[in-house]
Amino acid sequence: MTPEGKLSAELVAFLEGQGWRSKRNQRTFSRKGFSTGEPGMPDFLFLCYLPSGVTLALWIEMKTPKGELRPQQKTWILRERGRGALVMVVDDVERFKCWYNTEFAWLATAKKAESTHALFSEKG
Repeated sequence: MTPEGKLSAELVAFLEGQGWRSKRNQRTFSRKGFSTGEPGMPDFLFLCYLPSGVTLALWIEMKTPKGELRPQQKTWILRERGRGALVMVVDDVERFKCWYNTEFAWLATAKKAESTHALFSEKG
């Protein structure tokens, strides 16, 4: 496993353990001209669903400590941050965990709230 792969696995395990859903992003192309993803898009999108119906989104680009962002990545990150997105570049999972535990300490309480938006009842 690559150093970035090890960091990614550790980060995914941590955030999934906190109740986030992970989505691995990649840019793909077909011979017919079809592509998925966006140039510069981060490695991961993490989603956290709250009982209120609000969903938190956290974009994360993984880098080794010596890794650098490509110009397309910088452009993507700046554009999305300008839209209000939370986009992180993570090269140290322990430092990310400290940041997370400070910024998202409220989340444990928010997840315990009762849902107020159920479209369908569990009974029927």
